[in-house]
Amino acid sequence: MGHSIPMLIRYPRMVRPGAAADQMVTNLDIAPTFLELAEIPVPKRMQGLSMVPLLKGGQPKTWRKDWLYEYYEYPGSHSVPKNRGVRTDRYESIHYYEAPEEFEMYDLQEDPSELRNLYSDARHAGLARDLRRRIDELRVETDDHYVFQPPKQQR
Repeated sequence: MGHSIPMLIRYPRMVRPGAAADQMVTNLDIAPTFLELAEIPVPKRMQGLSMVPLLKGGQPKTWRKDWLYEYYEYPGSHSVPKNRGVRTDRYESIHYYEAPEEFEMYDLQEDPSELRNLYSDARHAGLARDLRRRIDELRVETDDHYVFQPPKQQR
């Protein structure tokens, strides 16, 4: 789903030419980074993490291990049903929450093209359960209260 897009930053005062980091960053990290570079306090309500420690070449111990995403442009240009998921460095778990409710889970290391859905594979039941729980935890952390309400039947 396009979740492996590199973040490129040029800031000669802090970033060595050719430096690279493996940590996952999101577009939510841009604003806190700019605020910290401008020496402006980052509001507590702001989601995202400042990338300044990464730009300085650090390996923060508290950096995110996963992140929540949501896709709800349906019907739309891609015609992908509304979904939310969690992405880790190795796995992605997706919950299509409107009827018919469906789940997917991929091992991105072994299957980067996401061709083998592991969600119903008994060998991965524990991981599927953990990732599904993590989606719920991340929704709480990000104050996501959206609950799907099926359309009312017309009489």
